[in-house]
Order: sequence, then structure tokens, then C-alpha cells
Amino acid sequence: MYVLSSTQASIAVLLLCLKSGKGIKAQWAFKSDVKKLARVALDARKIFANESQYKEMIAGYLLRETWTSMDAEFIDLRHACAYAAGNDTKKVAAKIDTSREGAATLLKKLDELGRQVNQKYKEETEEYFLKILTDISRFRLHIKYYRFAHRIFNRMNIIQDPEKLQLAKSGGNLYQLVSVEEARLNEPEASQIIHHAIIKADVRGSTTVTRELINKGLKPSKLFQSAFFRSHQSVVGKVWRGQDFY
Repeated sequence: MYVLSSTQASIAVLLLCLKSGKGIKAQWAFKSDVKKLARVALDARKIFANESQYKEMIAGYLLRETWTSMDAEFIDLRHACAYAAGNDTKKVAAKIDTSREGAATLLKKLDELGRQVNQKYKEETEEYFLKILTDISRFRLHIKYYRFAHRIFNRMNIIQDPEKLQLAKSGGNLYQLVSVEEARLNEPEASQIIHHAIIKADVRGSTTVTRELINKGLKPSKLFQSAFFRSHQSVVGKVWRGQDFY
């Protein structure tokens, strides 16, 4: 039994609609253009990575929702993806201490994942290729944003000295980071917010922690609120409140 992928199914529907609306000649022309694009995409996919590499990347997507901190104690995520892709399975399996509790469950999980990877590679190769390219492009864009933000913060200084404040103000380089209440108190008529300064704190491994808490029926928001954000806000309040930066 031949199963169409979602892309192939969409093209088939488009061909039928085009035939009924524009005629069979338009359908043939469109089909010819699609074949040309498909050949270009196939060549690009072959240049980008080989079969084993694609399978490892697919395994990475599938493991994203099921990988736990307990699994990481047995084996590195990169090796787990290689095992699921069928690359050096014996060497990877040898890295797992089978005498420990949970090792057999992990191997069973990776074997099942390997079957899913093979099925996805056969049926959804084009979809995953597009997904991989999208994620790489998004990562590259975020790297550019990071470098841009890094340059900005390198040029930012917190100042309190009255003379430096006056010089920065005269040069048009002074920006005040004040609360809404302070802005209304100082300038009641000009308290409109023009720009926002966002200070983001990243919690390493928060995605994994959140998933495990949800699986246990707990509320991640309460944990982060009590264990991280309250302490973080108190520090930010001490450092930034009532100060200026440029």
C-alpha cells in the first residue's frame, strides 16, 4: 500500500483543482514545474546531508518531547540519536551500564524510537528537510540578534556621578530606566511609555524541568515563581531602581 506524504497529497489536490478550473494543459504545465522544483530539492537534500545524518536529526526531533534527565544519566543525547538512527548501535549500547535500574527501559525506548525514525524517514523526508532548514535559518537569525544585542550591552554603562550624568544628558546619550510610578511622579504630563527595556533571565534546562513537572501533575509556574523569579526581581530592584544608564 502506497501512502502519500502531506506534501504529495497537497500537490495532488492542487492538480485536481487546477484541472477543473484551468484545464488539462495548465495541469500539465504546473506538474512539470513541480517536478523541476522537486529535482532541485532532491539535489539540495543530498548535498545537505546523507541518510544516516538525516535519521539522527529526525531522532533529535522525536526525542525532544520524551528525553528526561534520568535518560541523560545513562547516555549523551547525541549518542542516543545515533543509536536510534542505526549508527554504531553496538558501540553506543556498550556505553550504557545495563546493571543500573532503568537501563533496560531506556534501550527499549531507543529501539522503539529507531522504528519511528525509519518510518518518518520513508514517509516524511521532505517535511523534515524543510523543518531542518527552517530551524537552521532561525538559529542563524537569532545568532545575529545575539551579536547585535552583545554590541549594545557592551556600549551601555550604568552611571550615578552627577558630572557624568550631565555630560551624557548634554550629548543626548542619557536614558533613564524608571518605574511607571517614578515617571508619573517626576513628569505627570509626560509619563507616556515610549520605549521598553526588557531584561530577560534564562533558566538553564527550564524546558526539561517544566516537562517533568507537568508529567508529575505539578505546576511549573509556582516553582519558578518561588524559586527563581522572586529572588531575581529583588536583585534587579536593588541594582536598577533609581539609577540611570546610557
